[in-house]
Amino acid sequence: MKAKGRIILAFMMIILAMLASCRSVAESEVDSSFMDFSSDALLLVETIEDVHPIFIIDGMLPGYYEEWRAIYLAETAYPMTLTDFGLATRRYLTVLRDGHTSVSTVLDGGFINMNFIAQDGRLFLAHTPDDEVLEIGGVAVADIFYQIDRHYFSESKAMRMMRYANLTSFESILRVAGAKIEDTS
Repeated sequence: MKAKGRIILAFMMIILAMLASCRSVAESEVDSSFMDFSSDALLLVETIEDVHPIFIIDGMLPGYYEEWRAIYLAETAYPMTLTDFGLATRRYLTVLRDGHTSVSTVLDGGFINMNFIAQDGRLFLAHTPDDEVLEIGGVAVADIFYQIDRHYFSESKAMRMMRYANLTSFESILRVAGAKIEDTS
């Protein structure tokens, strides 16, 4: 096995071990419980910095990494919901520019029961693809796409369009973008 393959394999094994050691949260706690995730955030940062190739291969680390790291640790220094922690972690991980290093985010709330198609930075209804969606909940589609890009790194245009189409319907993403969503329960 080549050295690069061994580095990636070792990295994946360490991440799996780290994830296995993270706390488990009951499903009833996901939506509204505030918890202290600061030690989890620090463990994640330390592990990533120890094993991710961006820190091992010279010239790969972006100059703004330290700023993003500080922002992430500051954001997670206070009690927050699991969803907020997941979204903050996703924002931090985008600095790696690696679509394979991610965290499964619990997106609380509901979703819009609609299927979308994203194409060239525009959003359309899947069942009537000539109908373009310009805003949702009073927020321009471009602003929603911006939030998706902040939280989900896409290695290609195709992956970015797929994320736009799939994630635009989630309440958590819409709320982060500033959409006004009425409780219909």
